[in-house]
Amino acid sequence: ISYDAVLKNIDFLTKGMLKKYGSLKGKVCLAISPLQGKNLNQAEDLISLAQRYGISEVAVNPLDAPLSNDNILSYHKDKTIKAIRRICEYALKSGVSLRFYRPLFDDLYCEDKAFERCCHPWLYGFIN
Repeated sequence: ISYDAVLKNIDFLTKGMLKKYGSLKGKVCLAISPLQGKNLNQAEDLISLAQRYGISEVAVNPLDAPLSNDNILSYHKDKTIKAIRRICEYALKSGVSLRFYRPLFDDLYCEDKAFERCCHPWLYGFIN
C-alpha cells in the first residue's frame, strides 16, 4: 500500500465519521504500530497526522518480535525513553491524547495496572 492510499483512507474514514457522529472524539484512534528502534524519530509525525485529520487519540504499540530482532525497544531503552518524553510533550502541546496499549519494555511495571486489559481485536479496525 502506498502512503497516499493510507491518507485517502484516513480522509474517507474521518469524513464519514464526522458526517455520522459530528465528532471524532472517542470514535477514531490512530495507532503507531509497531513502535520500534528504527521509527522512534518519526512518532511525532503520526501525532501531526492525527491532528491534521482531527483525530484526538494516538495509540502506541511496541514491536513484538523475537529477541533476535534488534529493533525491539529493549535494545533502545535510552533512545526510547527520550523519544517517549518528546512524544508526550508534543502530544500534550497538540491536544492529542496518547495511549500506550502495552508496556514498552518487558520489565516496565505500572502500579495502576493500565496494561492489563486486552484490546485485541476489539479496539481497532482495518481498512482493506
